[in-house]
Amino acid sequence: MVDLGILRTLTWQKCPTRGKVKCESWVKDGVYALLLYKVLVDVVSDDAAIEDDCLLCRNTATMQQGYAYGKAANFCPIYQAAQSQNLHTYLVRRKMELRRVAWSDVTITLLVAVTVNLSYNFILFSIRSSRAAKKATRKPFVPQKFLTLRISNIPCIPSVTADSLRQILSDLPIAAQGTGGQPNLLEFSYSPSAVSAFSSRYAVVTATFDHAPAINELEVVLRQKIGAEAGHLKVDRDFLGITPLSDSDNVHVDIIAVTGLAGHAFGSWKSKNLPHMWLRDFLPTVINARILTYGYDTKIYGSQSEESILELAKALLESVKTTRRKEIRNRPIIFIAHSLGGLVVKEALVQASVGSEEDQTIYRSCYALLLFGVPNRGLNNLSLMSMVKGQPNESLVRDLGESSRFLSLLHERFNACFTFDDSHILSINETKHTATVEWNTETGTLERTGPRVMMVGHTSATNAHQNEKTYDRLSINSDHSEMVKFSDISNPDYVKIQSRLVELVDSAPSAIKERFDHHTRKITQLERQFLRNLKAPDSKTFRNDKVGHRTPGTLNWFLRNHLYKDWISADSSSGLWIQGSPGQGKTMLAKFILDTLDEPVPSSEIPSVVIYFFFYDQDESYRTAGAAMRSLIEQLLHLAPNAFQTITQTFDIESSEIRDNSLRDILKDLLQMSQLNTIYCVIDGLDECQNDGSRKMLLDLIAGNLRQSSTRRKSSVPTLKTLLTSRPTVDIHYELYHLPNIQLKANHEDLEIFIKNKVDDLRFHEDLKQKAIHLLSSRVEQTFLWISIVLKRLEVATPLLSEAGMEEMINESPSNLEKLFENIISQIKEAKDMTAQKLLIWAVYGRRPLTLAELKEAIAVQDDSTSKGSTKKYSVALTESSVTTATGVILEIIDGKIHLVHQSAKDFLLKSGHLAEFAFCTSLHPNIVESGSWRNDESLNEGIIQHPFLQYAARNWYRHLDLNDDMNRFARLISRLTEPRSRTLLTWGAFNGITNLEEATDTWEVALKVNIPWLVDLQIDSTVITKDMIGKATANGMTEYDYLRRLVKKHDTLFTEEELCLLVEYLDHALVRQLLSGQTSAVITQNVFEAAATNAKYGRLVVEAILELDICFTITAKFINLAQKNDVNGQDIIQFVIDNHNVEVAEEAVQEIVTSGDIKMVKLLFKREQLDGLQLALGAAVKQGNYELLMLVLDKGGDKITITESYMQDLVNSSPPDALKNFLRAHQQKARITESIVIDTANHKKKREYLLLFFLKERGKDFQITEGILKAILQDEDSENEALKFLLAERNQEMHMTEDIWKVAAANWNYGDEAIRLLLSTKRHELHISEGILTSAAKNFDCGHEIMKIFLEMKGDDIQITNAILEATLRSYYTQKEMVSVLSEAQRRGIWIDMGNLVQIAAGSGRSSSAMAALFEVTKDEIPITEEVLRAVARNNSSQGHTIMSTILEKKGDEIQMTEAVLMEAASSERGDDILRAIFSGTGDEIQITENVLKAAVGNEFGHVFGIMEVIFKQKGDQIHITEEVLKLALASSYSISILAVIARFKGKEIQITDEIKGLMSDEQIDCWTRNAKKTIDGSRSIIIIQ
Repeated sequence: MVDLGILRTLTWQKCPTRGKVKCESWVKDGVYALLLYKVLVDVVSDDAAIEDDCLLCRNTATMQQGYAYGKAANFCPIYQAAQSQNLHTYLVRRKMELRRVAWSDVTITLLVAVTVNLSYNFILFSIRSSRAAKKATRKPFVPQKFLTLRISNIPCIPSVTADSLRQILSDLPIAAQGTGGQPNLLEFSYSPSAVSAFSSRYAVVTATFDHAPAINELEVVLRQKIGAEAGHLKVDRDFLGITPLSDSDNVHVDIIAVTGLAGHAFGSWKSKNLPHMWLRDFLPTVINARILTYGYDTKIYGSQSEESILELAKALLESVKTTRRKEIRNRPIIFIAHSLGGLVVKEALVQASVGSEEDQTIYRSCYALLLFGVPNRGLNNLSLMSMVKGQPNESLVRDLGESSRFLSLLHERFNACFTFDDSHILSINETKHTATVEWNTETGTLERTGPRVMMVGHTSATNAHQNEKTYDRLSINSDHSEMVKFSDISNPDYVKIQSRLVELVDSAPSAIKERFDHHTRKITQLERQFLRNLKAPDSKTFRNDKVGHRTPGTLNWFLRNHLYKDWISADSSSGLWIQGSPGQGKTMLAKFILDTLDEPVPSSEIPSVVIYFFFYDQDESYRTAGAAMRSLIEQLLHLAPNAFQTITQTFDIESSEIRDNSLRDILKDLLQMSQLNTIYCVIDGLDECQNDGSRKMLLDLIAGNLRQSSTRRKSSVPTLKTLLTSRPTVDIHYELYHLPNIQLKANHEDLEIFIKNKVDDLRFHEDLKQKAIHLLSSRVEQTFLWISIVLKRLEVATPLLSEAGMEEMINESPSNLEKLFENIISQIKEAKDMTAQKLLIWAVYGRRPLTLAELKEAIAVQDDSTSKGSTKKYSVALTESSVTTATGVILEIIDGKIHLVHQSAKDFLLKSGHLAEFAFCTSLHPNIVESGSWRNDESLNEGIIQHPFLQYAARNWYRHLDLNDDMNRFARLISRLTEPRSRTLLTWGAFNGITNLEEATDTWEVALKVNIPWLVDLQIDSTVITKDMIGKATANGMTEYDYLRRLVKKHDTLFTEEELCLLVEYLDHALVRQLLSGQTSAVITQNVFEAAATNAKYGRLVVEAILELDICFTITAKFINLAQKNDVNGQDIIQFVIDNHNVEVAEEAVQEIVTSGDIKMVKLLFKREQLDGLQLALGAAVKQGNYELLMLVLDKGGDKITITESYMQDLVNSSPPDALKNFLRAHQQKARITESIVIDTANHKKKREYLLLFFLKERGKDFQITEGILKAILQDEDSENEALKFLLAERNQEMHMTEDIWKVAAANWNYGDEAIRLLLSTKRHELHISEGILTSAAKNFDCGHEIMKIFLEMKGDDIQITNAILEATLRSYYTQKEMVSVLSEAQRRGIWIDMGNLVQIAAGSGRSSSAMAALFEVTKDEIPITEEVLRAVARNNSSQGHTIMSTILEKKGDEIQMTEAVLMEAASSERGDDILRAIFSGTGDEIQITENVLKAAVGNEFGHVFGIMEVIFKQKGDQIHITEEVLKLALASSYSISILAVIARFKGKEIQITDEIKGLMSDEQIDCWTRNAKKTIDGSRSIIIIQ
């Protein structure tokens, strides 16, 4: 039977779970295979039991069971080893099958077995010896108590509930790790996944065990128990990311806990020696909130992460966003943060405040912050910095320091952004010192064994925000780490925090709701402002009031049209064009379709909307494509959810002017909103839209959206269905030919219904009505318009109309509309009715339909009218009936305003030329009537009533002027009207709604304010272009630009150089060319040329235009600088001017171009044959450290340029070493290495490492070995001493050793002793040991003692040891033994030692206590300890002060008198508490605490007053008498609360607070005194300060 120990050893070595070094180097091929083969055969055949070390197999009863289990898990190392040697098939064979092996195989096997057996004993002996040694040193496994594991991705299925999981975890069929016993579940939480996308599919469990099972084992068991659905289940202990601790269906608040530096998302909040974690186990019992904890990797030692606070904050923000699904995105958030976590939270909120809408929602949702020990002003990071030095996370830890600039900026940014008045910030500070962290080299772990410090001071922890309330500053009596670990629910600190959280959770929902409501109201105000600026026409009113009502029973047939049905039912975007001649009912059909689309449809999660527009040529508010886009935008803003947010992302909603191009972009974005399902867009009367280019823009927009929507149907773009109606004009057909179209003709049945309905309204007897119906129905070729006109004529003639007359009127009415209109106009002309003619003129040319009151005043105004009175005799009373009687049926009155009966009537009047024969048609302009002062709305309204037509005239007079007319005819009148600050101008402005018109000082400003560009041409005779004009033109868009362009055209316009610079900087090349070609006053100077380089949009073209002038310009450094700052086309400008060889290049410009580092530009520049400034360019290339540039400059400059010492120094400082070496090898003659370069290289660690030897070996001929070079080399020479060895070997004769050189060598604290030995090997004769050299060695705290020994051994008694050397020795970091040896040597030589001075030095030493101990040892405790010595020790602020005091008291305690002065020094010292403890410990009851000592303690300015007072009262409390003076000093102290708490605890019952003292106390001090005075101090406990 083979010893099975070998198998156990092998499997243990192979087990991946052990993490041990694999011992396979001696196990080779067949040896290992046969050995394992034989062992496995024995195991299987003899059914032997084995205790295996494999984690999955170690608890199995037999090897077979372990093997089978391992095979099933595909994990057992024995199984894996067998597989690797192709022995798996053997294990399933029976023993009988083994005997069937062929004899030849057996023979071979036996031969090999002999070899195996010989090796076997040796292998076995080696393994057992190695294992025995490892067992002797191996640290036994200690299972971690109260370990919490996170189980994620638990499927949410009916069979897996919180109770079933708890039961599974309570009855695990596996052992606890490292114990052999069962895992004992202590605490448990079950919550849906915090990630919104997974919350309905997966859950998360946190489980705390008495002794936890192995993670891999637990994962396997859980997957087996749950089944196939647990494929993604994961168990971990890291808790990175978001972990839910508590959640339910009806929570209204999120609490998110963020841990600190090197913290753990669960462990940092958990009680150290108990299984409880207050966020999970205590808090959910009293508040209803979702509680989450967030973990991130900020380990200290060994970190490879370069993440900064900015990046950590971004990660936190992104993680929080994953937890906020749409329905809870406005849920209040309360952040609980510890230490660094608070800074991360603050930075995350700063980033969120200016981030996306989702980020800003999180920012607005933040209701409160509980900040535990957050270093707002920095923390004590000295111990941490030593641990992370050289690591990637060094900058992160540095940013936490008390002098951190980053924290100051974060404080400012957080104050600026987090400005919610309803928010709460609770700042909680620690009151105990924290043991600092140190790396334990034995255990390989970080341990809190370092000195205790106040990690985050009170000031730093309680200044989180400028609005922080005093009552929100709390203290916890714990150190920095333990302050967030609450062991039980009765802990007073926990009770305090829980109470605050309960209040915050209760008040958060209403506060955050109000916050979001306020934000929504703010958005609504902006929306209202945008809608006002949009100035959209009222399409709804037009549809309801101006478009007639459908005759019941008509148009239903249209819904059955196959093209319409295809359009309405299509799944993709589609368009439909309905065309028809005038009067066919297109507008009525459009309204009917809208009514049909508006009918309710089954609800959908994504809404559909209907938008529309009716073009109407008789009103300028409805005749432009811009008006249509404004109306459609307004409708979408009202109909679509969140539509307003869509346009705020791309358009400045506060802009007062919205141009057509902007309208197009806004409408395009709205038509692609993902919030909508289908958009139905109906546009009627496209032929009545002004064809000014904007109509094509509108149609292109619609066509583009139709294409995009149809090609991207699966995306979020809504379906767009557009229906358009128009007359069949050529230009519209060109735009819409690609759309399906319907030729609309009046339906015969509809016409009959329409006729019957309309005739029924006539006041005819029944027989006459039937006759009329018959006659009209017989004219079936007619349109609805023709029938309407004829019926109106019948209606006007109703009172005296006979049947014959009716027949004549109907039968003689021309079928052709134009002939019908011709008849009507002929009757008006024959009547010579001037009023009727003017009515027709105003109906056709009016900018909008006029009211009867406006028309009355307009008709009364004559060419020669000069006042209101002069128009009275021409005034006519206008009524609806009088207008109809005078003009026939061609005009109609709707809502008190005059309209043409149809657009075709207007087209006829404009085409026929009849209006030209009417009076007032060629001079269609109302005379302006001067009025009074209109200072307020009331007087303005009175003026409008008094002069109804004045408002229309004020707003439209200039629109009625034809610029083709002779404008000089109106010059006098316009000049009078636009005279700056005149009553006429102000009256016009008041009625036109133009504000600030009184501020206009000249006609230019008047033209700008009233937006009439041609006023500039008409009235400005000679103008100076000013800076203000150009500023307005560049800032306010095309209007002001047009004015400026008109001024530039004028030949008498004057310019200054400043204005010319502004013109070429901001305006386009077309304007500049116009200026250069037509202006004799425009002088283009070098400054103007340079200003052109800054033109961001047209710069290259403007520069090109300027260079076309016959003027010599120079490319200066200023020009290059300005162009480089031009991010848009600066590079194009530079390339253009460089390539233009007619322009000279200044030396400084060459330098600037090379400095830019643009190789392509430099090569282009160097194509010029003549080029100055190459020496400057060389300097620029050197500073760049760009060797390609450097080579270009050197090649171009040739022998004309030289590499100076300063250039060479710059190259050494900025270049990669290998590149520099190659360059120096290639340019040995031009590039020289000087002494100063060598010295600088030797003084720089990195450069020394890579370049010093290169300089010495390959460029040594360039320089002499000077004293400076030797000193630089020796002061930092390392253990290899390569540079020194090279010099001693190759250039020994040049080395002349001075005293200063020996002093530098002796001061080298790294490897000075080795350097000294090397030097002495060849330079001993040049060494004359002086006091200075020995002092340098004495000050060398690392290897100075070795150097001193070398000197003493070499020179012996020739060396004079002085007191200065002894002083330097005591001030260094020598050990006590090393100091004793130096002092003893001095004594041996009989040197007089100034012991008093040395004792003073030792008393004040901050490096160690060795100096004092060495003096005692050398003098055999006979050194003078004076009061001054004791005072020096007492004020020693280093960590060694108390040790020195203890040493003195131990040696000389019986002889020392501890005076009041010494005690006062100690009480006022920074380390006074430690020193006083040492004094009390060494002197016992002899100490007297006087009033002066108490005053010194109370006045301590170092922040240790609490510890000092505690020490004094504990040791001498019974002897102390508190005087009124002491109390006054205490009240005035910065640490008054701490002092009063100590005094009150110890002496509160003895002290009577007088009225005078009470008057000096603040409320906080009185409260502190009162509460602490009631407590009885137990001398065995620390003092608890209640604040």
